[in-house]
Amino acid sequence: MPVAAPGPAVHALELPRGLVESVACILDDAVDQLAILAEMAARADQDRWQNGDPNASTSHAARLRRRSSAASVASLGGSVNNGSKKLKSAHSAGGGPAASDADHAKTARERHVLQQLLGKSVAELRDGHVTSLVRAVDEERAKRNLLHNTLDREKEATAHLRDLQRQLADEQRTLDRERKDRDTVIQQLREAIQEIQALTASEQKYLKREMRAHESALKQQYAYQEAQLAATKAHLERYLAMEGKVHAGVVDFLTRQRQVLERQIQDWLGRHEEDTEAKAAEIEALKAARAADVDRFEELVAKYEELERQVDEDRARRDREAEERRQQRALERRVRAARKIQLWWRGFHKADRKGTSGSKRSAGKKKGGSASPKKKSAKKK
Repeated sequence: MPVAAPGPAVHALELPRGLVESVACILDDAVDQLAILAEMAARADQDRWQNGDPNASTSHAARLRRRSSAASVASLGGSVNNGSKKLKSAHSAGGGPAASDADHAKTARERHVLQQLLGKSVAELRDGHVTSLVRAVDEERAKRNLLHNTLDREKEATAHLRDLQRQLADEQRTLDRERKDRDTVIQQLREAIQEIQALTASEQKYLKREMRAHESALKQQYAYQEAQLAATKAHLERYLAMEGKVHAGVVDFLTRQRQVLERQIQDWLGRHEEDTEAKAAEIEALKAARAADVDRFEELVAKYEELERQVDEDRARRDREAEERRQQRALERRVRAARKIQLWWRGFHKADRKGTSGSKRSAGKKKGGSASPKKKSAKKK
């Protein structure tokens, strides 16, 4: 996508509105005066042309060309400078009618340019900027600087040309020395090339012999590989023929097998129809049997309910009897436990009484005297 060129810089003015209007009025007055001067000059040219002045036709044609051309400020400024140079040359040559026409043309062009610039400046001043006026001043300053820069560059170019001429003379002397050195080197290289050509000839003979030997070896190798490939090809052709026979046999077998299977399918379809009819008859018989079985089932359900009621009654009776037996056994266990406790208590009291009498006897023995040391050692052992 093309990028739009940046617009010209806008030089804004921060002035009071009244001052801006005053300056604009002054510039409008100047534009009007320039227009009046242009009209007066045009009438003077026309009067001279009507009175038969031979130079008036030239000035009138120049005025028509000026009106038909749409020149920019930069190009008009350049034409003004060129016109001034021409005027100077004409005055130095002696003047005359041509110099007078050039002066009139120059004045008309400058007046036209100034009128356009002031008109555009009035419009821009009322918009709050003076871009065209600043740009015209910058262009004139740039042209003046360009002339000075051109003169400076001409001086620099003259000095640089002298330096280049000196450098060229030095380079010429250096090139002469280098050419002599090159001639010597070229002679040495020619001698070396002759030696290399001699060596190259012998090496080429050797390489030709080596290439012939290598080519002969490659031919033998490729001939052997070709023979192997031919044998492989013959083997593959025999294998393909055998595979073709096997394929034909398989196709024949599968065709016969398909025919047998088609006949079997027809037989199975007939059997299927017969079995379907037989199963339909069986289903009808089963439905009748099921109706009879349902009646029988209802009778059995009634009997089952009766038997279940009896079983529940019998189970309740057995539960009561079992509870009575359990309570009887628990009572018997309590009785046995009470008897055992009584027996244990009686034995405990008897042992207590025996222990009391034994302790009294041992106390009497201790009072009578201690036992012999032999008995004590025996007891320790």
